[in-house]
Amino acid sequence: MKGRIQVIPFGFSAQKWYPAGEKENNLILTVSVGEDLRRMRIKGLDLFAAAAQRLPEGQFMIIGPQGEMLNHLRELQIPNLQLLPPLPPAELLSHFQRAAVYAQFSIREGLPNAILEGMLCECIPVGVPAGGIPEAIGDAGFMAASRSVETVVEALHQALAADRQLGRKARERTMILFSEERRRSALREIIAGAAPHAN
Repeated sequence: MKGRIQVIPFGFSAQKWYPAGEKENNLILTVSVGEDLRRMRIKGLDLFAAAAQRLPEGQFMIIGPQGEMLNHLRELQIPNLQLLPPLPPAELLSHFQRAAVYAQFSIREGLPNAILEGMLCECIPVGVPAGGIPEAIGDAGFMAASRSVETVVEALHQALAADRQLGRKARERTMILFSEERRRSALREIIAGAAPHAN
């Protein structure tokens, strides 16, 4: 008998990640913990930094770079790019709550946890067509046509100009499609279906 593979996405807590206070309308956030330049490129932080140079009216923030990655980003000397170390969940939450936009420009990516956490905090998501990023964003944000600086900056412009209602839509989408309860329910169904039936 052939097995059947079913993919169940991660579940995210709307009680742990939630909006609060006023958004900073020009704050664009991304989160990626790492130290080496290879990871920096895979996670698209070089593209994020290039977008900051092209979009001086935006305030860009990266949380998580360390070591060689941090040194490289500092050497770029981009005045509207703020670099913060890895943060505990409570502090990370406060930055998600402040940010108007969450950006994910990875070369490859599974279902991106951080973008969905940002969406639960009503950040408007901006992404590129890689891995699970389009699945996460759906119709609740903006997708750059490619990983070029020009298309990424265009998508960021659209997000910064968008109505805040889109952030609320992003939270609603995540709660419906990627909730912890939906994941638990799917797992229960699979376990029940796999259990041997009594004669």
